[in-house]
Amino acid sequence: LLILAFLVGATLPMASAATTTNMYQNFDTNMVGDMPSGWSQGGSAGYAIVTNNLFVSSPNSLVLVNTNGGAPAYAIRSPSPTINSNFDQQVQVKYSIYLAQKEASYSFRADDFSTISLFRLAFDNAGHITAFTNGGSRTVANWDTGLWYHVTLDFIPSNKIYSVSVSTNGGLFASMGGLTFENNNRNFDYVYLQTYGALGKDTYGYFDDISVIINPIPEPTLGGLVALGVGLLLWHRRRSA
Repeated sequence: LLILAFLVGATLPMASAATTTNMYQNFDTNMVGDMPSGWSQGGSAGYAIVTNNLFVSSPNSLVLVNTNGGAPAYAIRSPSPTINSNFDQQVQVKYSIYLAQKEASYSFRADDFSTISLFRLAFDNAGHITAFTNGGSRTVANWDTGLWYHVTLDFIPSNKIYSVSVSTNGGLFASMGGLTFENNNRNFDYVYLQTYGALGKDTYGYFDDISVIINPIPEPTLGGLVALGVGLLLWHRRRSA
């Protein structure tokens, strides 16, 4: 009976809270040629606009163009609400990226209001997908032009680590876990898309289907807690006998 009570408590389902979407942007309702609502751009080296040249979800995506490789260009938007560094639920960030040239580096960053990165993932101009940590950087895989890469970043801010998975052509392409944050105790205030290009050449990077989703950690159901309590009571009575 004691063993049965413990087994029941361990196997009963966990109560799951509702998933929350902090941000979702596919640019499909935005006007081609405009900066999408809720986003801002900066840097002295380029611009970001909605385009229908390439996309994952029809008909639009966001193109980030660098016109001067010696300086950055970027586009930013805040998830709502922002996520502080002690947040103890699972956060999942997804986006798709397509790069037209290898001369450019394009980064996805989770930044705080002072634009210091919590973490970042770069498709760099050496052809590497690079994850940045507080110990430096790690190469996840190599990338090539002419493909959409679908990136998923999973993390619990209070744990100070994140994982990366990248798929393309309908299958898993590369993954890496156990990555420490580049800077601890930084809030997730901005989705920050950044590019450095090649001198004397315009470079183009396309982003689509960007989302920030909160997946609450499941909690034990009442039935599971009761069964576990019965098991503990029986164990205590057996030891006392």
